[in-house]
Amino acid sequence: MKAKEHIYNLRDNLSVANSSLADKTDQHIMYMLDEARSILISRKVANRHNIDNMTQYFDTAPMLGKNSDSAVLGCKEFIKVTTPKPVTLNRGIGILTVGGSDVRAIYAKIDYSRIRIYMHRKYTGNATAWIYENNSILIVNSLGGIMENVRVRGLFDEPHKVETLKGKVSLFDPFDFEYPLSLKDSNAVYDIAMAGDLSWGDISIQTIAKRNQEAANRAKNR
Repeated sequence: MKAKEHIYNLRDNLSVANSSLADKTDQHIMYMLDEARSILISRKVANRHNIDNMTQYFDTAPMLGKNSDSAVLGCKEFIKVTTPKPVTLNRGIGILTVGGSDVRAIYAKIDYSRIRIYMHRKYTGNATAWIYENNSILIVNSLGGIMENVRVRGLFDEPHKVETLKGKVSLFDPFDFEYPLSLKDSNAVYDIAMAGDLSWGDISIQTIAKRNQEAANRAKNR
């Protein structure tokens, strides 16, 4: 389902609930959807549920790392990829894989605290690896250097920014893209967006959330 269809559905739900948020712009409703989707992703990952249908990927040309980043890696030669903000998870971030755009090589992910040890070991010192630091992916020992595009696959807070990088979003119709959310998970995202958990401050939404919680409690106590 396309992003603009999800916007329509959530706005319709808000309208039925007599919420003042139903009159907000598409950009505002999209922000609500993105926030709710990120919350659902965190919950699903914590419960070890499948999140494949929420992932996205993009290919991008890396740039040479700056001297200011050299202190982080303890080396002089590396490449850098700036990405849209990944979803924050209980144990790390939503960047799942990094590799060549031909998908023949997947680079090893290294923790920041272990990068120097990794680079100076006999059997790993020349292997390609990456860390995520300061909103960027830093890649050491890249096989193709800056000549090879890098493919990044992950879970991102704002899916439209990934689609923009891929050139699939029009400025005249910015939400005309396939939103990374299954039909099965759609209602869960709408419920989260309307639950008042996101501090939207809408009384009608919070009232509905309270009523639903009370109904759930009654059903549990039967």
